[in-house]
Order: sequence, then structure tokens, then C-alpha cells
Amino acid sequence: MSPRPIKDTRPPLWRRPLFVVLAIVLVVVIVGGTAILVSGSGGSNGTTPGGFALTATIDNALVGSVACWSPSSCVAVGSVGNEGEIWFLTAGKVVSSNAVTGTVRLVSVACAGGAHCVAGGRGVGSIEVGSSVPSVGAIVAIDNGAIGSAARVGSVQVVTGVACWSATGCAATANATTTASAIVLLSSGLVIAVRPVSASSGTFESIACGAPSVCEIASFLNPQSAKSAGVLVSLDNGQVGKPEPVAHAYGMLGIACATSTHCVGVGLMRTKAPSDFEGVFVYVTSGHPGVVATVANTGDFFSVSCLPSRCEAVGAEANDKGGVGTAITGNAAGNVLEAGSTSLFSGVACPTADSCVVVGHAGANSVVEKIDPSGAASA
Repeated sequence: MSPRPIKDTRPPLWRRPLFVVLAIVLVVVIVGGTAILVSGSGGSNGTTPGGFALTATIDNALVGSVACWSPSSCVAVGSVGNEGEIWFLTAGKVVSSNAVTGTVRLVSVACAGGAHCVAGGRGVGSIEVGSSVPSVGAIVAIDNGAIGSAARVGSVQVVTGVACWSATGCAATANATTTASAIVLLSSGLVIAVRPVSASSGTFESIACGAPSVCEIASFLNPQSAKSAGVLVSLDNGQVGKPEPVAHAYGMLGIACATSTHCVGVGLMRTKAPSDFEGVFVYVTSGHPGVVATVANTGDFFSVSCLPSRCEAVGAEANDKGGVGTAITGNAAGNVLEAGSTSLFSGVACPTADSCVVVGHAGANSVVEKIDPSGAASA
């Protein structure tokens, strides 16, 4: 059997149709595109049922990422049709939906310094539709609810991740080609530099910054090949460090930092058969990965959000049979919570220790929910 291609293990975020906010006591069931709440008593494949407190639905939307600047205020990004979209959320409810002209899909977003956020994704190319020229990257600044015009990043194809350390300072990862990446440096939402990175650093998936201008990047080396491997790359004041291999990892997909020296990366590892994978996480200290830990009853982890006391990782069961989430405390993962009605969870944001938002895939529509990771579902 041929190696499982990256497009199957982690479809680009702009192809993930549905986002949800994870809770602990109720389970969300998606039936024919409609989300309903039912009580649950048991998970499948050794997982524990997750409680998903539904707060809203978004029809026919592809939602890729979410970020929060307070326990009740968040922003989600994605697309509707062939245009990027930004949704503002208050207490888990959609308060506005905003199309972003000049974008095709938005796949990442980060906030810092209050309601100062930056979204990244794919922009509209300069050549007419139907040409072989790929679309370009796009950056969109969001300042206290005001959405700026999309800024084209013409030397890259898509902006894959964004991280901010202040209201004005951010960095982004981008795919320059199918095998090479780039760093995009930003100031107040404006692109100030685009720096190509050697193909030896892999295809950048996401970025997190634990201190001003000090960041870590999760990357996939040699994607869609038998030699695929996970690597981590440091970014220090705009300078890209040497790739650090993550032993046994097939790919690193998400990363989050609680401090300037302590981060957690997540991804997947091939197990027995070529198409069998298991989710993994690894602690990263001053840019150096530690020992990889696998998490049973998962197929991969796509995203992670960290506070000093704990992290929350989300992903999918084996073969994308359901979205999963788990808490990471110390060197151990907690119970694996699952929502079998979904295919996978692709993003997570935790503004406080008892509040998280998860985005994922479960059909043609999107839903919003709330989570209390301590075990009490939010109403």
C-alpha cells in the first residue's frame, strides 16, 4: 500500500467544513446537516464521550480556524463559496458574518493585545480564472471589530499559520511552493518582509510565539512520500533556525507555546500498516523537542492550545472516524474525548483554563459550541 498522502492525513484547513466548540458533558450529533444535543454514556474505540454544548450553526460554510481575545469574544475564519469569511462570536453565538473581498479562503487567525487579530489564507490571483498560475497568499488585519482590506502576499501561495505576540507584532508561515515555505513578518497587520526558507525545513503548517519575536514552527518534511517526517523550526527575531527532527513523527501539524521556552507540538506517527497513524505530542524546550508521546485511540492531532497549567489538543480518530480532544498536563494526556458524529477537529483556542473553542469537520454546515475542560458543560 502506498504511503498515506498528506491531503488525506490533514486536508488543508480551508477544506475543513465545520467548526465546533468543545465541551465535556453533552455530545453533539449531526444528522442531515442539523446539529442536535443528546446525552451520551460511552465513546467508541476506547474513547470517552465528549460533551458539546451547541450555541450556533453556520450553514454551508468552511471554517478553518478560531482565536479568542477574552473568554466570551472570539473570531473564526474560513470561507463561504469561493470567498473568505470572518465570523465574530460572543458567548459562542455568531454576532456577524463578513465576506472578505480579495480572498478565496482564510485558514488561520491569531489575536493579541485585546481585539487585535490577523487572519491569513489564500488570496485571489492576478491572472484570470482558468490559468495555471496559482493564487497568492493573503493577510487580513482585524482591529477591534474593523476588518481591513486583504493584503496580497504575492511570493507565496497560501498563508498557513499566524501568531502574534502584541497588538502590532506578528509572524506568519506560508507555503511558497508545494515543497518549500516562507516566513512573513508583520507590523500592525502590514507585511514588512517575506523570507523564503530552504526546502530542508519542510512545509510549514503552523506557528506559535511564546515571547516577542521568539516563535516555533510545526512542519512536514517530504510530505506525500514514504520519507515524510516531522520537524520543528525556531524563529528568533526574524531568523530561521536549523530544522529539529522529531523522532518517529510522520509530521508535525500544530504547535502552541505557554512561555518563551516551553511549547507543545502535535502531529501524527505511522504505526503498523502504512496507512495506520496515531496522534502524538512532544514538549519543546528552548527550540529542542523532547521524547514523542503517542495517544491511544487517536489517528492524528491537528491543533493545540496552551496555557501555563495545561494544553488542549484536538484531531481525529483513526481514519478520520470522529473528532477527538484531550488535555495534556505534565507529560501525560488525559482521557480522549470523542464526537463520533464529526470527522475531525482541526483547530482549538483556549482563552482561559475553563473555556475552549474547537473547530472541525462534520458535513456541509458549521456549528459553534462551548467547553469547560474541567468537566462542567457551559450552557
